[in-house]
This record gives sequence, structure tokens and C-alpha cells, in this order.
Amino acid sequence: MRCTTRGAVSGTATVPVTSAASEAGSTVRPWPAAASVSRVRRSVPGTVTLTAGSLAESVLGADRTVERYLCGYGPAGHLDTLRAHGLRFTGTDEEGQVRIAELGTDRHPFFLATLFRPELHGDGSRPHPIVQAPARAAVEHARAATSV
Repeated sequence: MRCTTRGAVSGTATVPVTSAASEAGSTVRPWPAAASVSRVRRSVPGTVTLTAGSLAESVLGADRTVERYLCGYGPAGHLDTLRAHGLRFTGTDEEGQVRIAELGTDRHPFFLATLFRPELHGDGSRPHPIVQAPARAAVEHARAATSV
């Protein structure tokens, strides 16, 4: 099994996240530190584990990611109802709280929701993959529609 983790931001330096799997030779993908940490001071970095084969795993290119979030809330009281209507929960934090939800392409061409803050990622020179993904999906969808 391939095990990769995106890097975590700590202070003003990029710190790769390591685990037994990553030390065994898997890829660790570091990300740049925030230029101004003051705007994210209250955010909490946490590891989000992704479901194998999910859209989130495909977009992020890893089976885990370290992300920042400012909240401890989620849809815990409504998970069964949301699942019954097609929402899949494909990313959870260390406590098992939902951090990523998505719909299958049979229900929507691209639907990926997060309970973390991808806009707090990096130094502004490279957008977070989750920020880029909807634009890429829209272009692909438009191309497919015009080639029919």
C-alpha cells in the first residue's frame, strides 16, 4: 500500500510529517510555510485520513494530509441522513470527525466539501490542490460537453 502525507506548516518553516510508513520509503510531499502566520495563529493543524479511491485522495495525491482548521464542529448528528441522500464522508481527523465529504460523479460532476481551511495553505504562490480541482473539473466538463 502506498502511503503519502502532505507536509504540515509549523511556525515559518515547512515540516514534513513522518510516520512508520513514510520512513519505510513512501513519498512525503512538503508544502511551503505561510508567509504570515499571524492570520492563522488560532488554527489547529491536524492529520486528515482519506478514503482509498475517493475524489479527495485523487485530488490531493495522498492518503493523508495535514490541514488547518479553526473549529471542532461537524455534521456528526446528521451523518446517517446525509449518507442516505448520497453524501460520502471520505476524510476524517484523528478523533474520527468528518473533515471531507463528496458526492459521486453519478450525482454531480464535481462535489468536494471540506471542514478545513485550504485557503490558509502555503504562501500564496501555489493554490491548494482542493482550490484548483473545481476549476480543472469545470474545464474537463466543458470540453466533454462540446465534443459530444
